[in-house]
Amino acid sequence: MLLQASVDGQSLTEEEIVGFCILLLVAGNETTTNLITNAIYTFLEYPEVYRQIKNEPDELLPAAIEEVLRFRSPVQASFRIVHEDVELGGKKLRAGEYVIAWMGAANRDEKQFQDAEQFVVPRKPNPHMAFGRGIHFCLGAPLARMEAEIALREWIRRYPDFKLSASFTLKPLESTFAYGIKELLLTV
Repeated sequence: MLLQASVDGQSLTEEEIVGFCILLLVAGNETTTNLITNAIYTFLEYPEVYRQIKNEPDELLPAAIEEVLRFRSPVQASFRIVHEDVELGGKKLRAGEYVIAWMGAANRDEKQFQDAEQFVVPRKPNPHMAFGRGIHFCLGAPLARMEAEIALREWIRRYPDFKLSASFTLKPLESTFAYGIKELLLTV
């Protein structure tokens, strides 16, 4: 077998390993693709911020990526199963119940982010939930950040000025749990 895995000393079945590999492939591809596309679309909406990023990419691009992760997080929500009875925000959750963590909503919480509905670079602090938290923190977060930075640096270098194509129509992905654009038609 090419891959072997175990959790808490229990070997995973071939079906579980294949399922995990598919999850890694989809999660690692779709989310990063949407992050890069969401960034370019956001740069068009905030041309003054993009101008600053172009002028100081070493200083501002990493912060811009973090702000895109907050402002237009590729992952908007995630299912979880309650493992033990707990009270959260005054609500009793029972073991076995399903809950949905709405990261997209948390990332726009005015109690956590001043001017939450605005794209602000640099935003300090920026404790967004795009990659989850704690034991559910995204395994691929460092890779996604690196891929986005490499792609966006090259984009800025090659296409410092761009605009939406005259034929562009905004078509968001039809998903409750992900945010992205089906196609982004640009003129460079």
